[in-house]
Amino acid sequence: MAFQLCALIISVLIISLLILKGLHPILSVIIGCSLMIWTNGLPYAATFTSGLESWGAAMMPTIFVTLLGAAFGVLYTKCGAIDSLARFLMKPSGLMKSANGKIVMCILGLVAFRVVLGIAGFANEAIIVTMLAVSGVIFRTADVDRRHLPALTAFAASVGTCLPGAPTMINVFLQLNLPGYSATAYFIPRLILWILFVVLFCLFMTIWLARDRRKGAHFEPGNMILPELADGAKLPPVWLCFIPILVVIVIYSVVGLDAWISIGIGVIAAILCLWKYYPVDENSKTRFGSVLEYCGQGVMLIPIQLMLMVLPTMILTQSPAFTWGVEALAESGLPMVVSLAIIVLIMMFFAGLGGVPAICPTFLNVFMPSGISMYTFAALVTWGVAFSGGLPTNASITVESNLADCSVKKTYPSIFIGSICTAVILYILAILTGLMGVWG
Repeated sequence: MAFQLCALIISVLIISLLILKGLHPILSVIIGCSLMIWTNGLPYAATFTSGLESWGAAMMPTIFVTLLGAAFGVLYTKCGAIDSLARFLMKPSGLMKSANGKIVMCILGLVAFRVVLGIAGFANEAIIVTMLAVSGVIFRTADVDRRHLPALTAFAASVGTCLPGAPTMINVFLQLNLPGYSATAYFIPRLILWILFVVLFCLFMTIWLARDRRKGAHFEPGNMILPELADGAKLPPVWLCFIPILVVIVIYSVVGLDAWISIGIGVIAAILCLWKYYPVDENSKTRFGSVLEYCGQGVMLIPIQLMLMVLPTMILTQSPAFTWGVEALAESGLPMVVSLAIIVLIMMFFAGLGGVPAICPTFLNVFMPSGISMYTFAALVTWGVAFSGGLPTNASITVESNLADCSVKKTYPSIFIGSICTAVILYILAILTGLMGVWG
């Protein structure tokens, strides 16, 4: 069994390596999954069929959330609502005189900006370019080297993904797979960990950027296109931009409707509230047609290969070697929380957010009967996903580095310090709080 377990791990590493080397993600997934099946002696067609069925069962309920969140993001970008919110939330940074103070206020302004979007359920893929543009304007204002831009955008993505009580994909996955799970339960300890994540990032990046300034590093735009934010007279007022977001908050957190319904109603509210601010597209010729076109652009931002990255975990969990490894960890004599933390981290390392639905059955069948709270599991999953968001295999890091006109080699050191190190500290704290019984 040890050989088969090693083969599973190597197969998933091969998928990551092939993607890094430029092979199409779909082909990389097919090759890696085939290696898993062959090296573990599983029936090829039956295993693939079962994996695809599991993938469909796990992903289909979340597709509406993802697609509606993407449409929401594009609508807000097109009408200038994101520019309006960014201008409003970045104002405090202009009051700071010291370089370090300005950097911290800029980071906190971006955090507030991403929190607002995260509460509304915006998909990261729909706002990646917008977030980088806003971050670029921040860095130009604070005179910070652009090679640190992907670190800030990767952090902002984790801030939105790990936001407690919001209709994030983590909460949606857990609600679908854990009976009785509530996104708002244990809100205070979740919020404390989230705030600590922000504080540690600000601390690490301030120290890192101060070192850069001592070396004479400054902002240079390179080939980045960083226009000034749109004229305030042409933007929707800030109070109007907040209304659709408040609609989502009330429907999801107060009324308690499903995330996809809440975000869908938020999309309708965005269309109605911001109707006159949507530009008329040349091809559509009418505002109604243009709005439909913008929603379609959001949907197209979620390619099928991002969904298929879940498939390897569905194949992996069918192998007897995986079950053997889980049982070996559970019987190793380690505290059950520590054993669970090791398994969660491995799954998040290989599959990121896509590993959440795959690991839930293991938790329910092996660890929950031993008395571990589902909210301990949720804390581990949350900060495991934050850790995976800073890995070099995360496709968005490559995209963000290209948009910043830098190589991943240049951008990754600050990503490692800002995202990986910070997430590891939070993951350790999640383990410790689980051992102390904070999560029930």
